[in-house]
Amino acid sequence: MIGSQNGSMKSGRDGGPVDRADVVIVGFGIAGMTAAREAHRMTPQASIAIVSAQNHPTIYYPALKQFLMGRLGREQLVAIPPDMERIQQIAVLRATVEQVATREKRVQLIGGRSISYDSLLLATGRRSRELPGTLPGSDFDGVTTAYSLTDYFDLRRRLAEASDVVVVGGGIHGLETVMAVLHHRLRITWLMRSSTCLPDYLDGTASALVLDRVRQAGVKILTETEVAEILGRVGAVSGVVTSRDQVIAAQLVITCLGTLPNIALAEQSDRPLRVEPDEGFLVDDWLRTSEASIYAAGSVAALPDRLLGRAAVRSQWADAEQQGAVAAARLVGREGTSRPPLGASWVTTSIGKLSLVAIGDTLGRMPGASTWTDSRSKGIYRRVTLAKERVVGYLSLGPTTPDPLAIKYVIDEGLALSAISAILQGADGGGRGATAARVERAASPPASSAISSGPLSGAADVALPGGLGNFAREGES
Repeated sequence: MIGSQNGSMKSGRDGGPVDRADVVIVGFGIAGMTAAREAHRMTPQASIAIVSAQNHPTIYYPALKQFLMGRLGREQLVAIPPDMERIQQIAVLRATVEQVATREKRVQLIGGRSISYDSLLLATGRRSRELPGTLPGSDFDGVTTAYSLTDYFDLRRRLAEASDVVVVGGGIHGLETVMAVLHHRLRITWLMRSSTCLPDYLDGTASALVLDRVRQAGVKILTETEVAEILGRVGAVSGVVTSRDQVIAAQLVITCLGTLPNIALAEQSDRPLRVEPDEGFLVDDWLRTSEASIYAAGSVAALPDRLLGRAAVRSQWADAEQQGAVAAARLVGREGTSRPPLGASWVTTSIGKLSLVAIGDTLGRMPGASTWTDSRSKGIYRRVTLAKERVVGYLSLGPTTPDPLAIKYVIDEGLALSAISAILQGADGGGRGATAARVERAASPPASSAISSGPLSGAADVALPGGLGNFAREGES
């Protein structure tokens, strides 16, 4: 249970108020809760306190789109059983941290109370990027975001009263929101600034396949188009004027323009923490911030990305869980029990019966990378990016896709091309255990033998090893 109202604190193990803990965690999402539970498991005697202003249990955020469609109820969104932290003797304080005193190792709470710590984890999450406040009509009732639990409660109520909806934003969040709203049989217009959707992952061909499928479902799509003005009547949304002077009827405008990290504590510290703008707290391979005793995890941690050559967040649920576990080991001094949470960014979703997996550098942005595509198989589009004889990116669109975590493993471990073949064979049957065995066997040959007659041999159109199908190097025919 979340602690009592008005910033008061739940009692510690001795029944008194919490004013000190070995480990203090700011944030009640999956990264913070995983860190707390794992820290308790590894070191049961450690005192652990979670501080958060959140008024609900830890939610399984990937299920919110299913909730929006009416397929799940509120109780089914709970990721961790209520009172689990009480059972594990983790103190939960419903309060807001306003300052971190790094020299004294103390967090200051709004209201004047403070908690000292030995190790501190910042798992403060993200918030929606909204339309500019200067945009005419952006304050009308019916202009909303789709990110927090409160947003989704609000959207479910509003969708029952709407007939025309505009969704703004061409990323993965915009796409999934469009598909969820479609379930309500409403007229939908999807606006995106770019000429393609998911521009961080999809090339033009893949984007066209996705957009065609969405259009077939009945959605009107306007690319290279932005919101210029929101029209209203009696204080509520009635339509949208686009940057191309089109007027679109709407009773609901859902903005999916990305997110921003909750990093105010970086500046509200006696020694400001280093941050990557729009990404999060800068951390090393082990999630340590610029302060030795302070860590960050989840969607607010900007980790080194070897593929991109810069710091970036990993926003998937599985990434947040992994980071929480890694952070826990560092928080309680059990460094030797975990691996660094490095790895390629990835997305996976479905557009009706079309499944999408995109992992790593799918667009060949790495220096010296080459991309190879296969669009010959009916209803399937695949793309592989190679660099230094290793797989660094993979994209798949089709009725079925391989195990995304297995593909991610190949990329994260720097395995040879033959390992991808093993995973694709696993997609035909045998389950994840069989797939893992195939990957292990495929990883053993040297990379040079795996591709000696493949893409790096100089041929423009070749059959890649292991039955990957006919791929052609991009730019050649």
